[in-house]
Amino acid sequence: MLKNFIIRALSGLTYAALMLSAFAYYGKVWSFIVFALILILALREFYELTSENKRLELPHYVAIVLGTVSFCLLANEGVLLGFVVSTVLAFTTVSIMELFRKKNNPINNIGLTVMGYVYVLLPVFCFMNFTSAYLLLFFFVMIWGSDTGAYLVGMCIGKHKMFERISPKKTWEGFFGGLAFALAVGYIAYLLQSNEWMRNMFGGFCYSESVTVNCYERFESFTLCQWLALSAVVFCLGTLGDLVESLFKRHLGVKDSGNIMPGHGGMLDRFDSAFFAAPVALIIAKIFFLSNC
Repeated sequence: MLKNFIIRALSGLTYAALMLSAFAYYGKVWSFIVFALILILALREFYELTSENKRLELPHYVAIVLGTVSFCLLANEGVLLGFVVSTVLAFTTVSIMELFRKKNNPINNIGLTVMGYVYVLLPVFCFMNFTSAYLLLFFFVMIWGSDTGAYLVGMCIGKHKMFERISPKKTWEGFFGGLAFALAVGYIAYLLQSNEWMRNMFGGFCYSESVTVNCYERFESFTLCQWLALSAVVFCLGTLGDLVESLFKRHLGVKDSGNIMPGHGGMLDRFDSAFFAAPVALIIAKIFFLSNC
């Protein structure tokens, strides 16, 4: 029991340290390395889970390579351009490969390849295009904090099940507890957004030309209502993302998406909420940013 706790704690600390380092060096080479690694591992898990033989085949490797190269080359060129170019390349390449592989279900293979890009590649592109490292940091803190709050409240007073068929442990009490934690994180983000240390540590922007302090100062104009609205949206979509991944795993007959993180499962288990919430959160953040300029 103690050994499992120590392994789980060390695994969680390693994960947190990598993510914090990516936020601190947002827009620099290290952040690209961290998110490219997340992309590779998450795509690998997705394709292994959804393949007929539960193992990677040649089109999967090609899709992973194309997605990673596209991400490294186009991450700073905008989400839409990067995602569209990557998806078209993968769709075309895998479709041609399916002509020669003579498999029973080529449409399924092609569709799952594209689905992996929508589910994993699109959110990772979003991670590298947030308004600032500070906003991306609190996006993840909202998810981590709300997950913890939902678990604690649900464990203590949870009685009314949300989706017992999909996730038996989730309760409505836990849902509202998680929402309260997410709003608290939004309030903290509002209080700290003008802090000098936070400015220096997480004021970086992922724009191709340079990191600018002026943009950070404009970012500080996020109001309390905007932070709370963003927190609520991130939490609700993150909860849906968790449920959707549970639906996938139940359908595929697996407990965890992988075992790369001892005690925590796989990459999809760790990022299911963030992947689902990132595209909408990015759109909302851009609207808030532009409206406050």
